[in-house]
Amino acid sequence: MNTKTDNLRAILSSYGKLAVAFSGGVDSSVLLACAAETLGIQNVLAVRVDTPFMPSREKEIARSVCRVLNIRLSEIELAIPSDLENNPKGRCYLCKLTLFKAIANEAKKNGFDILADGTNADDSQDDRPGMRAIEELCIKSPLRESGLGKKEIREIAGKYKLETAEHPADSCLLTRLPMGRKIEPEKLVLIDNAENFLRDLGYSFVRVRVMGDDARIELEPEDISNFVLGGNTKVAFKRLKEMGFNHVSLDLGGYKMGSMNQA
Repeated sequence: MNTKTDNLRAILSSYGKLAVAFSGGVDSSVLLACAAETLGIQNVLAVRVDTPFMPSREKEIARSVCRVLNIRLSEIELAIPSDLENNPKGRCYLCKLTLFKAIANEAKKNGFDILADGTNADDSQDDRPGMRAIEELCIKSPLRESGLGKKEIREIAGKYKLETAEHPADSCLLTRLPMGRKIEPEKLVLIDNAENFLRDLGYSFVRVRVMGDDARIELEPEDISNFVLGGNTKVAFKRLKEMGFNHVSLDLGGYKMGSMNQA
């Protein structure tokens, strides 16, 4: 890994100054920390976009990481873009395009011409439509370029003692809704609240998929027996009903990436 981290430092050094599209996840946190160490905190800017479909906890995590690293954080608020209102099949591409354009503009306003994101080497193995937008906008991806994968990035995060080191991967709240149907902002708030409640019960990786007024809870397969035998089914059912959901179910198959990706 030393060779890869050396490569990362060399890449970062070539930038001189760098703005980082900062989600608050482990990848962009490590990129931010490495950039600050390599370039100096005065030459690094974190830029974050807040939208109605971003999990609310990401905001506090991002702010906390920047405080610890002593890096300036610029935040932008955006409404749901009109081309995402019906949660289209190509939402990841459209979303990245809109968000990164806004981030790039904000970076330039602050004197930063080079923008990087936290895409890593493992992301190249997946079908990620959002990566097409990143490439079209010429966003740098130094973690991917240096060959660092997720496991290695978590190890680096641990060395920096970043709070995101063990945080599970997350995605925008639009992935909890069926494609091809108009997005109801109030449903996004419900989903966010429900997932935060379940995390407070001790389940760090959780998704609440919503169809109409019905909620389906997805957990890691190894957490399902604990959830059921520990009596959390009754607790979760009661709380989510109070939040306004009609039917509440537990997916016995566990978490599945993209399980709502059907129009």
